[in-house]
Amino acid sequence: YAFNVFIPLEDVTDELGPTEFIPGTHTYDRAEYINEELAQWTMIESRWTAAGNEKASMRMVLGSEEDQWMSKNSAIAPILRQGEALIYDYRVCHRGTRNLSATKTRTML
Repeated sequence: YAFNVFIPLEDVTDELGPTEFIPGTHTYDRAEYINEELAQWTMIESRWTAAGNEKASMRMVLGSEEDQWMSKNSAIAPILRQGEALIYDYRVCHRGTRNLSATKTRTML
């Protein structure tokens, strides 16, 4: 297994789009449940794309919008200051969120 270490080069705020995590998804049972739901979403989305249709919404597949689904699954989004470290098991389900700032971009290496 491995760990990821994330050290932001600038303050990570809600506006800049922090990384979201679903705690506990590194465990087999929790990961299996999440993976089944995401597999349904991916399968249906790929069928729609192959057919030339617009993407299916998460509401059509999982019964909720993406943000509601993440909330239902207890997603957290740590807010970090420049130079702080976030260490996490790479098996934890995570995703980047949108940068909502009209004037700032995220610095990455």
